[in-house]
Amino acid sequence: MPDWSYRTVFQPLLLRLPVAFARRIALGGIGTLAKLPGGGRVIDFMGHMAPDGVLGFEKGGLKFPSRVGLGHLIDPTGSALAAMMRFGFGCIEVGPLEIEAESDRLHGAFDIPQRRVASAAGSPVVSVAALKRHLASRTRSGPPVLLRVSRAGFPSGIEQLRQLLPSVDGLVLEANSPRELADMLLVPQVAGGKPLIWRCSHAGPLSSLVLEALQAGQLQGVLVDEEIRRGGEAAPRVDVIRQVREQLGPDTLLIARGHVIDPQDALDLRDAGADLVLIDDGLVFSGPGLSKRINEAELARLPIPPTPVDPRRGPESWVWTLLLGIALFGGGWLALLIALTRVILPYDEAFVGMNREQLCGVNDRLVDFMSHDRVTLAGTMIALGWCYSMLSICGSRRGRHWAQVTIIASSFVGFFSFFAFLGYGYFDPFHAFVAAILFQFMLFGLAAPLSPVRDRVTPTLREDRPWRLAQWGQMLLLGHAVALFTAGVVILGVGSTSVFVTEDLEFMGTTAAALSEANPRIIPLIAHDRASFGGMLLSCGLATLLPVLWGFERGRPWLWNMLGGAGVAGYLCAISVHFAVGYVSAWHLAPAFGGALVLAVGLGLSRPYLCERSGD
Repeated sequence: MPDWSYRTVFQPLLLRLPVAFARRIALGGIGTLAKLPGGGRVIDFMGHMAPDGVLGFEKGGLKFPSRVGLGHLIDPTGSALAAMMRFGFGCIEVGPLEIEAESDRLHGAFDIPQRRVASAAGSPVVSVAALKRHLASRTRSGPPVLLRVSRAGFPSGIEQLRQLLPSVDGLVLEANSPRELADMLLVPQVAGGKPLIWRCSHAGPLSSLVLEALQAGQLQGVLVDEEIRRGGEAAPRVDVIRQVREQLGPDTLLIARGHVIDPQDALDLRDAGADLVLIDDGLVFSGPGLSKRINEAELARLPIPPTPVDPRRGPESWVWTLLLGIALFGGGWLALLIALTRVILPYDEAFVGMNREQLCGVNDRLVDFMSHDRVTLAGTMIALGWCYSMLSICGSRRGRHWAQVTIIASSFVGFFSFFAFLGYGYFDPFHAFVAAILFQFMLFGLAAPLSPVRDRVTPTLREDRPWRLAQWGQMLLLGHAVALFTAGVVILGVGSTSVFVTEDLEFMGTTAAALSEANPRIIPLIAHDRASFGGMLLSCGLATLLPVLWGFERGRPWLWNMLGGAGVAGYLCAISVHFAVGYVSAWHLAPAFGGALVLAVGLGLSRPYLCERSGD
């Protein structure tokens, strides 16, 4: 569930359910998907949440891929561990394990005004059986897994804990007094050298036992919990983190689990001295993308490393993909000019063995019908060329890898759809020649080096109205792109099989059999246009889907301009030519008007977010 679907549709529904039931639905869905063949790649495709390599660090005997981790309240039993490992977390905490517990106690309630997940009876409790069942299938790749262990059952149940140790990377010890900690420090005898982290639950000076255990290497770190108290009242989290860091010094691992709802909350804890911040409530109330937004906020604070330029290397990838976009853009305008004037080209006439006048004699609306197909195709070419050009200049040139992937994937689909109309026996030599030239641009773009990163994502540190509106806008824009892709599949299929839909034949007042009887090559000629248009729509759908899915970043007006410009070119040509030739079937035009409306609303909702003034 990305933020654009979770915050708009799923969150209002899930918050009306009991916590345990809502957790089963959410984790059951994402956990099942991750276990399916290719399911993990689907999660990566939808979220694109892998943290940048520069955010990783090593401390306390553990390697963390990022500075944000998942707290134990979200998935105490690790049922969706395979999915959560793809959310960009630096670590994942499960538990708390109560060794003597016979069953799990995970009930709670949503405190919507305070934006918290409140447990009905203190901290949740997880049994050995539940953890053993879910952790057994864990792969060793991914962020470290920390098992939170409660005081109950020590030291008598330590042998049961031994069963879980091979599946976790470290232990968080819930000890509320020096005596409890002394009992739990027996764990190293069976932990096999796994790091031990003490859960700090009281503000004030650390006990001498804790400091001695840290110095002796019995403990490798401290986790300051959200529920930390000073006397009878909650202590300020940032102040406590700062005090603990002063006592520990800079070299000891310090983890903060706090009520982190926005990236700024995580940055405040980091600035106070925390090496890593655990989130749980925030994932419920802010959305699954919170970890990605925190990672982006962390990344934005780091300087962009200089990249040495080799003067001997050739042009960067964006130069070739820009040439591809310019060629498509110019070709689209040329195709539009021909479609509005001559319509039928000399090699078309040579293929069917009839000139324009003779084709008009077969059916007085046949040339108008072909003009309507070719104008629509030209508008899609212009839109696609515009998208490739903008993605090259404003995306790939700035080191956005997703922009290059978008152009390559979209153009591959377009080039391979070229062969769809060959099933009807019409090989367009000019089309083939142009495709061969453009294919070389794509190959050069694929082989050429990607530009170095020139800027960072503008982070959204506090949730605001433009961000909330943009979630609805992003959902609509993604729906629009999926509809374009689906329409491309349908039109490509129609162009490669039946060629006509009912409204086409009603407009011309004829039948496919009559056209074929007049000249058996008329239908292959029209099929060529239909299949070409379907392929272009497939490419256009991908060229708008992937940027909205992966590059929907605050303060990126070029993305808004790209989508708006492509929409104007495509829909203006598609709708106006129908009225120009008199093909005004309401059913036939409904998808075009509906798509234009969805695109306009999506752009309107996204404009405050995407067009916010930034460094672009």
